[in-house]
Amino acid sequence: MDKEKLQEEEKRRTDLEECINQNSWLFSAVGAAIAVPVGVHFKTYHPLAIAVIGGTLLDFLRGKHACSEQRAAFEACQASKGTSSS
Repeated sequence: MDKEKLQEEEKRRTDLEECINQNSWLFSAVGAAIAVPVGVHFKTYHPLAIAVIGGTLLDFLRGKHACSEQRAAFEACQASKGTSSS
């Protein structure tokens, strides 16, 4: 039974990791793609710094929102594992 719970937890962890990886690059990539030519044109790094920081923040928020179901399932799996082993 413990092996089944470990497999279930591993599946939930993998699902969460895949969801986060799929949703954690878009704003950073688009921001950098726009900021690099703007920075070259104005000869400054400020657009790139702003795009990287802002893109990372937006990617984090998007990933948190998009993966809330997987996160809840993973946390529930961990909670059930913790309560049954105590």
